[in-house]
Amino acid sequence: MKPNKKPLTNRERLIAIKWYARQIIEFNKDRTFDDFVNDNRTNFASVFAIEQMSENSKYISDEIKERHDEIPWRELRGLRNRITHDYDNIRMDIVWGVVCDDLPDMIDKIDEILETDLKLVLHCLKNGD
Repeated sequence: MKPNKKPLTNRERLIAIKWYARQIIEFNKDRTFDDFVNDNRTNFASVFAIEQMSENSKYISDEIKERHDEIPWRELRGLRNRITHDYDNIRMDIVWGVVCDDLPDMIDKIDEILETDLKLVLHCLKNGD
């Protein structure tokens, strides 16, 4: 029997999303698209990390998602569904676009949420998160 784990908070999930995004960026630092496509370990790790980001985003409260619609929550979830259910047909050009164009901006937005969302900060202080 598994021990009962306390569910992750919104803050913990946002931190996890940011961590995975940073890992993806680090995996692909100084790489070209051709490098990415031809390195199975890196593209596999990047795709896995995107899945983890999406899975964490699924459990972010609707209240946070509504207050912070600058993050493309629905698109992140949709990307995960396409990866999970159609793994053999992943378009690496789309994944590469996410890596290069979307993740740095998403990290900045998550940092801003973590620093400025008063309700999130007060909840964390109240609950010792």
